Amino acid sequence: MAHTECPDCGTTLRGIKLTDATERFWSEGTSRVDQQYAAEDSKAGFMFGIEAEGNIYGRLCTKCGRILLYAVPMND
Repeated sequence: MAHTECPDCGTTLRGIKLTDATERFWSEGTSRVDQQYAAEDSKAGFMFGIEAEGNIYGRLCTKCGRILLYAVPMND
């Protein structure tokens, strides 16, 4: 369960989207894609790279700047 308040200062957290400046399968750096995660021992395939297990999202404290990260499996 995601926190709703900052564990450091108690301020309400705001949802944020983590992005990367690389568009998959097109020209590099022209678009933003959501961050994903894979198993530590994952190997890149010949055509499609590393298969992601899920997405990463974050929550930001607007007072102290702490960011909390959460992983959400693809099958959820």
